[in-house]
Amino acid sequence: MFIAMNRFKVIKGSEAAFESVWLSRDSHLDKVPGFVEFHLLKGPEAEDHTLYASHTVWKNRATFEAWTKSEAFRAAHHKAGDNKPLYLGHPQFEGFEIIQAVGGGKGMVAGNLRCNCYAPLARRGRSGWPSRRAYCLRVSEAAIAANTAR
Repeated sequence: MFIAMNRFKVIKGSEAAFESVWLSRDSHLDKVPGFVEFHLLKGPEAEDHTLYASHTVWKNRATFEAWTKSEAFRAAHHKAGDNKPLYLGHPQFEGFEIIQAVGGGKGMVAGNLRCNCYAPLARRGRSGWPSRRAYCLRVSEAAIAANTAR
């Protein structure tokens, strides 16, 4: 799995406007292959800004990169330039490959952490097979529903 993050230094006093932009926009992510989930994070406050981060989880780096070249990406970002007065400088991008995820008390290696297959380290259900909800507690409900339908 792959996590894509952008950090924003939001100018003091602009936090509500910044949050409103994110909460009111159509991200188009729910239609994108490989998308797992999104979070908008509010971090610590400094003298002149409040730190925010957009945190998007993808099936892998390739699905993230495909999204950045898609019509859905262009549609989600078409007004991004209008919001520059809300933050200091440019957003800082950071991309991460997931090496380990811990959920439900069990550690899992990234290669086994998939919302659409059995995770060998998952806890066993009554039938002796891995419980489908044991993969990762952060998997979206849509991913769980799609997996359960198999």
